[in-house]
Amino acid sequence: MNLKTFEIDSFTLKIAVDKVNNTSGILQSQVETTTTDLHTGMVLEELTTIKTINKHYSENEEIPTLYEVRNYYNNTKDIKQVEQYYLIKVTSKHLRNRYFEGITKDNIKEVYQSIMNQNVIFVDYQDFLQSVCIDVDFKKDHYNNYYEEVLDKVRLATIPTKEVGTGIETFNKKYNQGFQFGSRKYATESKPYIKYYNKELQTKVSNKNNGMKEFFENYLSEYQEQIKNLYRLEYTIKGKRMFQKLGLSGNNTLIELLNIPSEVKTGISKDILSKHTERIIKPIRINTKLTAKQKTALMIKDLSVKLGLSMNEIESYVKGYNLRYETEKALLKDISEIDFDNQEQVLNNQLTTNNQIQKILSEIGLN
Repeated sequence: MNLKTFEIDSFTLKIAVDKVNNTSGILQSQVETTTTDLHTGMVLEELTTIKTINKHYSENEEIPTLYEVRNYYNNTKDIKQVEQYYLIKVTSKHLRNRYFEGITKDNIKEVYQSIMNQNVIFVDYQDFLQSVCIDVDFKKDHYNNYYEEVLDKVRLATIPTKEVGTGIETFNKKYNQGFQFGSRKYATESKPYIKYYNKELQTKVSNKNNGMKEFFENYLSEYQEQIKNLYRLEYTIKGKRMFQKLGLSGNNTLIELLNIPSEVKTGISKDILSKHTERIIKPIRINTKLTAKQKTALMIKDLSVKLGLSMNEIESYVKGYNLRYETEKALLKDISEIDFDNQEQVLNNQLTTNNQIQKILSEIGLN
């Protein structure tokens, strides 16, 4: 199970028609639809229609996959014409028992082979890698034992807005817990989509209800204990313009996506979240004319651990008071050992919790 990096969870592959062999003949085939008079049983010839099959969902396959043929207008200066492409909706479920790895350059051949084995279309492996990707989802998994506390922090950091469709959207049902910003379908560079949700709960919901119960039972049952309190953060990059705005190549080929450095993918997550949130703890600047004792009295009052601050946040807060180094160091030592009515152990336990919550927020990209 990969808990260290963002990896690809799904994408739609856009392949030029001249690179594809339509092996099954399903796509682009034609079917005749007739209309019958229920009273006479007569076929109404004038209502007979011919329909071209441009979409095929391989629902009877081990890993159901959506295939499509679609026309795009190429607005390039020297081309300016309609071009046809085959689209494949690719998900990390093609990895089966390696699902939690995400799609990487180390396992992409396995994904490719799984799709080719469905025998709907054939494309050469190198052409597969060089094809364009759109609607790309990146994901990262981690453990969270403090979801409600983390959610409170995220709510606090959310930028206030009255615009419809913006702000934080939360969900908390029996098998669906999490929050999101933006819409996956309508994500843009100014209103990007990012979602955080309970992955363990998703494994308890049937596939037809947007869960993965059957898939989990078939391929991932060995992870039964490892998915306790497992949460997933995922974000979407829609197309060429959004790739460029996020500092990536506008070519957005599969091979380029597979080679994006880990730190870049993490940075994109933070950039997307920053469109919807702001820093939870903002450094303050206190009047420097106050005496050290006055500043100390203010900080002891403000920096109660019960406010939910972690030690790192306390240190950041203290640095805003413009104290001399020696005074600052001594004060932080006092705060770390502070005893409120002999409740030191209680406060230390709370501080440990706060530190864990901050670690989770950092992994999400909020700190």
